[in-house]
Parts: sequence; structure tokens; C-alpha cells
Amino acid sequence: MSATRFGLFSLCLMAACTFAAPAKAAIIVYDLGLDFSNTLNPNGVWSFTRGSTLLTHFPVVPTSLAPAVANGYWGTDASNLNSSVMLSTAGGSAVPPLTNFDFIAGEVLVGTTDASTGGPVDIRWTAPSNGTFTYSGWVWYADPTAGPFGNSFDISINNGPSIEFLTASLGQDFFNSVPMLNGLVPFAVTAGDVVTLTVSPLVPAPTPLIGGVSWTIDFTPVPEPSSWLLLGVGLIALASHGLRRRASRSARG
Repeated sequence: MSATRFGLFSLCLMAACTFAAPAKAAIIVYDLGLDFSNTLNPNGVWSFTRGSTLLTHFPVVPTSLAPAVANGYWGTDASNLNSSVMLSTAGGSAVPPLTNFDFIAGEVLVGTTDASTGGPVDIRWTAPSNGTFTYSGWVWYADPTAGPFGNSFDISINNGPSIEFLTASLGQDFFNSVPMLNGLVPFAVTAGDVVTLTVSPLVPAPTPLIGGVSWTIDFTPVPEPSSWLLLGVGLIALASHGLRRRASRSARG
């Protein structure tokens, strides 16, 4: 190998080592409670639906829960909390028998009932780009009324098989909640993939069944090509051009 070619090869190798390493992507944290909006649905990556229908915001809560959710709710009806999502704004401020153990300020509450009058509620997170995600959180039953009532909480990706299924019923309040455990291993997603948490009643009920959800998704985007890599390619091209010019001059001399 000539000295010129060896020099070019060495320069290319050094540039590749220096510039080609992908930039490490930062984790983006999406928190259902902190990101909650009473004006937007979808709100960034988050959306609230009943099936494929986006829920509508209603400013007045028509039940004894009203003091605890002063900013209203997302739902299908202005007269009840069937199929609804709301943010608790004042802990312990609901009318008895609802208590501090059921409603904590800053936590998300979901109202369900039987399919004939309401139906499951979907909380959806849509991947903003290609990447991986992990998740964590807990669920609880926030309605200490009598009966075999409660809710199920089913997490899936693109309506595929369940990746986690939880239930919470009487006795499983905020301070005795059920943790999410299957989200520690990263899941791969592409831009537009939808992770859905479906909340459903465990048994038919005449009134909405209020459950609580705390859910955080840690998303790591696939790193984009670094601008340093582009700079390295440019430097290699310039160096190659310079070496060829010197080699040409030497040949003529």
C-alpha cells in the first residue's frame, strides 16, 4: 500500500471512530397525570376514547364526585360519568362515603359502567417516533360502595395481545393499589404505534365505577444520524481530495 493510500486509509479509520458513533438518545418521560389537559384531546401523545370515538369535555360533574374534580371530565354524556376520564383536583373533597383513600389531588380517575349504558374507556399513548419504551404505575378502585364491583385494566399495543392485565376492586384503594409489573423490559415501537390502557367494569353495574390510574411511560427514541457524522464525511472527502492532489503533483515532478 502506498504512503498516500495508507494515509487516506488511516484518516478514514480515525474519522469513522471519531464521528460515526451514534448519539445517545435521551429518555422522554410521559406522565399521564402531569400531562393531563382539560382542553385538548388528543393532548400530544395522549388521547381518551371510547372505542375509536374521542371523548368530549364537560365542565360540570353531575355526581357527588364533583368537589374532587372541579375542572370537569372527558366523557360521552353531560349527565353522568359513564365512560369518562378526569383529574382529581382536591384530595378528600368528594361527598361521603367517598374518602381521602379514594381521591388524591393530581391523580387520574376513570369512570366505567356496563356495556349497555357506558362501556370500556381507552387511555391511549401514541409513539411520536421509532424507539423503545418502558412503563410503570399502579391502579386502584376509587368507589367504596357495596357489591362485587371493580374495574379491569388491560394494556396492549396496536390492539394486540395483552401485555399486562390488572384488576382492582373493594379494598384496593389508592393506598392499597395494584402495581404494574410487566413494563420493566423495553418494548419496541414505530412512529404511530398505539399503546392502549383499556379500563372496563368487572361486573355490570347500575352506576359508573370509578377507578384510578397512575401511568408513566419512559420513551427512548431511535437516535438520529449525528451531525458529527456528516461533518466527518465532509472532512474525509476534503482529505481525500487533498491527498489526490499531492499524489498528482508528485507524479508530475
